[in-house]
Amino acid sequence: MSAWAALVERARLQSRETVLINGATGTAGRLALQLAKYLGAGKIIGTGRNESELKELASLRADLIIPFSIEPGNPAGSKRYEHALMAEFARGIDVVIDYLWGESAGPSSWRLPRQ
Repeated sequence: MSAWAALVERARLQSRETVLINGATGTAGRLALQLAKYLGAGKIIGTGRNESELKELASLRADLIIPFSIEPGNPAGSKRYEHALMAEFARGIDVVIDYLWGESAGPSSWRLPRQ
């Protein structure tokens, strides 16, 4: 229901829009990915930490998979994630579903451009 409410009721997802699912490797994230595809999303971007589960997202038809590792001792992992997200936001993301929130959802070192 969380994915349905987010995509249909709140975002009113339109065909061919781009959806970012932060935390796509969890149960709710996987369901959101499948539902977004069913509803006609043009591009689905999934993020997550677990490498083996990230590989499975391709079988669920994720168009882009962005791994992240946000740990105090791993600034390179944080920067890769940050740059990948910034690039995708520059291309245009219409809907964000975030099952993680916190530092992974918005590192303090980056900001989205104002529209």
